[in-house]
Amino acid sequence: MSETAGPPDGRATRFLHVPKTAGTSVNVFLDRFFPVSSMWIFEDNLTFEENLALLRSLDPARRRAIRLFRGHAPFVTGEPDVDGARTFTLLREPVQRVMSYCCHVAEGKSEIVRKEFPPETFDLRTFLGSGLRELHDLQTRMLLGEALYAELLRQPSEAAFRAAPVSYTHLT
Repeated sequence: MSETAGPPDGRATRFLHVPKTAGTSVNVFLDRFFPVSSMWIFEDNLTFEENLALLRSLDPARRRAIRLFRGHAPFVTGEPDVDGARTFTLLREPVQRVMSYCCHVAEGKSEIVRKEFPPETFDLRTFLGSGLRELHDLQTRMLLGEALYAELLRQPSEAAFRAAPVSYTHLT
């Protein structure tokens, strides 16, 4: 396995893992092509800010060795190495994604909300009315970031679509 896996232009690759969009399967695939020493993973058990602080604290040689960034983090992180990487993601039909997330929580698999919504007393109606970020346009928010997302909500839909800084490829 090569220590320099990645695109020929020298840029790192980034897999933006939106929760409940088959990202775990993609991560298994990526593990076959990128050695652990060449990866930076945004860890689920840390906040985004904690992940960024750890990344920024790496010595320069370790940072230069990163060929793959992956994990749950917004499209725009404010970190040039991450934001400048060649980025790809998977999206899922939004209703199916939320349904999958509801099942994930109901089964007790989400450590983040398990205390508030334990599987023993899980109530779907209460959960859906909770206002939890994961239930409301999470894919869009991750791609655009909260500030741009809020700005686009204030615009007419056609203007918002033209202003979106993301290009899309649809695979069938």
